[in-house]
Amino acid sequence: MIVQLVPNDHVLEQNIFLADEVRNLIHRICESKGSICLKTSDGNMIFAQSQGHRAWLWISQQITDIQKSAYIQELLLYLKGATISGVCGDSETVKSFANAYAKHHASQVHIHMVMESYFCPKSNKPSDVEGIIRHAIREDVQLVAGGHQSR
Repeated sequence: MIVQLVPNDHVLEQNIFLADEVRNLIHRICESKGSICLKTSDGNMIFAQSQGHRAWLWISQQITDIQKSAYIQELLLYLKGATISGVCGDSETVKSFANAYAKHHASQVHIHMVMESYFCPKSNKPSDVEGIIRHAIREDVQLVAGGHQSR
């Protein structure tokens, strides 16, 4: 059964979710006005989309392919009438959802990778590099986003 996902929902703290997802993004989407945030009552699927952006879809790797297909079909029925311009997530999950969405809406699907989320549990201090390590600030956004060499 699909239910609302709320900010700080306990499902976002489950180990099976934390192992797969960049959780702060989902938290931010849940906090956005007008966003669509859903989960299954058993916590094995999360769908989140803020207005004007691609959706994020996570389905636990610990369930069967048959269960994943059932979740996707249930989600499509729940989202009836909603237009989804794109979905981010695990490549197999996204392919399954995109193909089911295209079939359900009699449309074509185009699958490509725009970005990939990752998790870095430990960082190593660089050696033989000038400068200092400090927390990033708002003024660093363009520098980081541009991938330019440090000042």
